[in-house]
Amino acid sequence: MFKQKGDFIMEKYFEKRKELVAKFIKSYLIQKELEKTPGFDENEDMGTSEDVKLAACNPFDTELEAGQIRLLSNAKRITYVALLRRWEDNSFVVMPFSPYDVPATDEEFTTEYDGGLFQRVLQVWNTRTLQDETLRKTWLISSLSERDIEDAWHLWEASLGGKDVEDRLLEKTALPIYRSNDPRLEYKSQELENLAKVDEEDLALLEEQDHRLRIALGGFAARQAGAMAAGAARENPQFTLCVEGRELECIVEYSWHDKVLILDVYDTSKGEKSYEFDGFQLYDCTNGKVLGTVQKGKILVKNYDLTPHSEIELLDKDGNEICGEISWKR
Repeated sequence: MFKQKGDFIMEKYFEKRKELVAKFIKSYLIQKELEKTPGFDENEDMGTSEDVKLAACNPFDTELEAGQIRLLSNAKRITYVALLRRWEDNSFVVMPFSPYDVPATDEEFTTEYDGGLFQRVLQVWNTRTLQDETLRKTWLISSLSERDIEDAWHLWEASLGGKDVEDRLLEKTALPIYRSNDPRLEYKSQELENLAKVDEEDLALLEEQDHRLRIALGGFAARQAGAMAAGAARENPQFTLCVEGRELECIVEYSWHDKVLILDVYDTSKGEKSYEFDGFQLYDCTNGKVLGTVQKGKILVKNYDLTPHSEIELLDKDGNEICGEISWKR
């Protein structure tokens, strides 16, 4: 994708993508100055196109389908998201649109769909999973083409280390962030803050619900990765599984660097390791295979490649699913 030349990294399509970065930074700095103007409202005179068709009648459209573009009701500013595909029975993988009309980084791209300002560029780095209950409190705006959905998913997989980016799609992105003083880092931080309330309320809903001890690792890990500043070390995702009817807690951790998945079982009443689950199996739902068996309260799985599709499940000695609650440890 790139080659070294002196002290600079020469990216593929460097000049074209450099121009996109320049356009973005110019727009971003203008926006910052405008925000200092008393009475300024960024949502006034927002550009739209004929592609935008608001759903009539209902305050919210509760019929959810992959490919839909929806307007969030609880973000800090006007924010549109695309529902890429169903994740679990009650959640979708969601990718937000940028408020700018050009991509900021190599993890944003210009879509074929043009809904005007706020609906041209998708933020791949900002992908997350949201519950149906959260998404039913949104307005249906339009839908993405199959090509845009495929491109968004392709770039998301690439951002998680799953595959290379096609040249056709690479040209629709900007250059990566290399410097710590790049204003695009500030932009990413603001975009995360814009959705902080959405994430907080969605996670609260998730923690209230009972689940089988099945974790969609890719979805949670992507949300975790999206919160990291560009160039920073990717934080290892960690989950707590509280087992229904027992004072037991399973801690699941994944190391991006070592590609190691670890599960530890603890007795919360005693604050120590528990062997009660010894003989239980960790099952890879995606590949249909057993990853390991709990021994002395622990499972260690080496060379585990975390992907957007990764799901694991804990089964008892009879192969039955274990019930409980899942929470994401920050």
